[in-house]
Amino acid sequence: MTSFLASPLRRLVLAGLVVLALVAAAGLALTPASAPATAQDATFSEGEREAIGTIVREYLLENPEVMLDVFAELERRQAAEQEERQRSAVADRGDDIFRAPHDVVIGNPEGDVTLVEFFDYNCGPCRRALADVMAMIEKDANLRVVLKDFPILGPPSLEAAQVGVAAAAQMTPEQAARFHMELLSTRGQVDGARARQVAEEMGLDLERIQAELNGPRVAEVITTNLDLANAVGITGTPGWVVGDGVLVGAIGEARLADAVANARACGAVSC
Repeated sequence: MTSFLASPLRRLVLAGLVVLALVAAAGLALTPASAPATAQDATFSEGEREAIGTIVREYLLENPEVMLDVFAELERRQAAEQEERQRSAVADRGDDIFRAPHDVVIGNPEGDVTLVEFFDYNCGPCRRALADVMAMIEKDANLRVVLKDFPILGPPSLEAAQVGVAAAAQMTPEQAARFHMELLSTRGQVDGARARQVAEEMGLDLERIQAELNGPRVAEVITTNLDLANAVGITGTPGWVVGDGVLVGAIGEARLADAVANARACGAVSC
């Protein structure tokens, strides 16, 4: 994800805003405290404007860290605002996120904490995160993991997701975990043909899968997942929802486990 500080255009705009703020402050400083407040007070002569510009330029050149401080504070505020929007969205859509009847659930179905993963079968970071999720399930007997197909990496990903959603209707939790692991462990591209191959190797009914593909449920599930991801601000994979918050990326078992522990302790992604 591109950092706010990494955008030259935004930095330039913000620099202009900082300069304007300093000019305004300088203007107030040049106005006698005892003078009445009038519209004329805000008007500077050409000479005054040049003097103020010189003062501001010299100050910024001598103290460039001021700009970095402003950028850092603005980025912090934007991150805080985004987290608040995400918490609100998670609260509003909690049933759809954590308890949708069509969800594939692995781990302990009755676990006291739910970790939701939005994934794409062709997502490299999702493949790396698979080992983290399985290790957490192995270590935490009360962890419930919800898998949500989020096929954003092209038609092959969509095909695989459609077959996976269709196959889920006839899979046990153990079979669902195996199917998920098999596809994410595939070398090379995963598409509908590969998903059908795994389903056949597992002894699933391919005719029933095809019937499900032709019905409305598969499209409804995937559309709902895409809508949920958009609502909570997940734009890439893997995306995680746990407690009241959202995490993004292959962040590692330790960070995921910490978030689960926090959700268990205080109901939030961070306590």
